[in-house]
Amino acid sequence: MAQQTTNGELHVTEGISAGLLDFTQSAGQITLSGSGSGLYLYRRNLTAFPNPAVKGDTFAWYNPNGALRLWTHVTGDLLTVTADGNVGIGTTTPQAKLQVTGGAITPEVGNNDQAGILFPKDPGGGSGDKAYIRYYVEGTTSANTSEKTKLLIGIENDSDDSIGLFQFGAERLTVTNGNVGIGTQKPEAKLQVSGLAAFDATAGIDFDGPSWDLTNGSQKSKFIRWGYSRPNTLSGDVITVYVPGNNDNSWEAINIFSAHKRVGINTANPDQTLSIDGNASKTGGGTFAALSDARTKTNVTPYQRGLELIKQLSPVKFRYKPEFDAKGSDAGREYVGFVAQELQQVCPSMVLETQRHNESSSLLMTDISELTFTLVNAIKDLSDKVSALEARLNAA
Repeated sequence: MAQQTTNGELHVTEGISAGLLDFTQSAGQITLSGSGSGLYLYRRNLTAFPNPAVKGDTFAWYNPNGALRLWTHVTGDLLTVTADGNVGIGTTTPQAKLQVTGGAITPEVGNNDQAGILFPKDPGGGSGDKAYIRYYVEGTTSANTSEKTKLLIGIENDSDDSIGLFQFGAERLTVTNGNVGIGTQKPEAKLQVSGLAAFDATAGIDFDGPSWDLTNGSQKSKFIRWGYSRPNTLSGDVITVYVPGNNDNSWEAINIFSAHKRVGINTANPDQTLSIDGNASKTGGGTFAALSDARTKTNVTPYQRGLELIKQLSPVKFRYKPEFDAKGSDAGREYVGFVAQELQQVCPSMVLETQRHNESSSLLMTDISELTFTLVNAIKDLSDKVSALEARLNAA
C-alpha cells in the first residue's frame, strides 16, 4: 500500500515496516529496498544523489561535479564518466577516452573483426581499409604437444599501407608492400637498412635462394654477387666482387669459383688456382717465396740446362688479340715474352696446357720460373769459358 505524509514524502509498503520505495523530501533521495528491487527510467533523465548511503550491499549511480559514477559499498568507485566524455575504470580522473587502472584489458581471442583490438575502418574515406591487433590459436606444434598461438598486427587493404615503429622522434622500422625498412620509410627490397648494421661474433646470415646481391642503394651498382652461375665460364656457383660504377657499370674485380677452387682477378675465366689479367705487385720487391727446406725434398739431382738452352730461345714483342687482352688501362699494351709453341720445341717443361670454358681447344701457357736457374748455369758456363781463355792468354 502507498502512504503520503503531510510534508510531501511518499512511502510504498507491503506489509513491512520499511518501504519498498521511499521518497524523502528532506534528504532529496529515492530509496529502493527489498529483494528484486530495481529502477526503470522511461524518457526522463536521472539526477542521482551526491552521497550514497553506506549500508549492506548498497550500490549507486551518483553525480559529483558533473561526473557519473558507479559505486558499490564493497569496492567503492567502479566506473566513472566525466563531464568531458572520458571513461575511467578503476580511476575517477581518467585522462583519455578510456583509462583502466588496477587491471588489464582482455579482448576476445580470435582472428576476426569481433576479436582483439579493431581500429575504425576506412579513416581515409576509401573502402576495405582496417587495422587491428589480434591474438589467436593458429594450430598445434609439429609434435602436437602444445597449441601454436600468434599475435597478429595487421593493416589492410592497399599495398602502400604500412606499419611503423616510432621511437625518440622518428619512425625506426617500417613494413610496407611486403618489404621491411630499418631507418627508411620506403624500403625497396625485402630488407633495407639505412645506416650501419652490426652482427655479433656468433651471428650469421642465411640466404634461401639461388643468389643474392650486395648493392649500393643510391647508385644501384653491385658490390658482391654470391651463389649464381654465369654463362661462358666455369660451371658451379660464383662469388663476384665488384668495383662499383654508376648505372650498374660495375667492374668485375674478383671472381671466385667454389666448385673448381679457382680465383680470377680481373677475369671471369681463371684457368689456374689464381689467374690475374693484368699486372701484380707486392711490397718490398723480390719474388714470391717457395718452400725450399732440405727436409721437405727427395730425389734431389743437379739441374743441367744452361748456356746451350739460352742460345736457342727467341724472345718476341707482341700484343694480345682483343678477346684475350687485359681490361682497363692495360688494354692494347705491348709485352715481351716467348711464343709457347716455339719454347715447347726447345724446353717442354716451361710450357703448360690449360683449358678455358669458352674455348673449343686447349691453350698453351709459359712458366719461365725455370729460366732463372737456366741463366745461373749459363753464367757458370760463360765463367768457365772466360777462365779457360784467361788461362790460355796467361800461358802464351
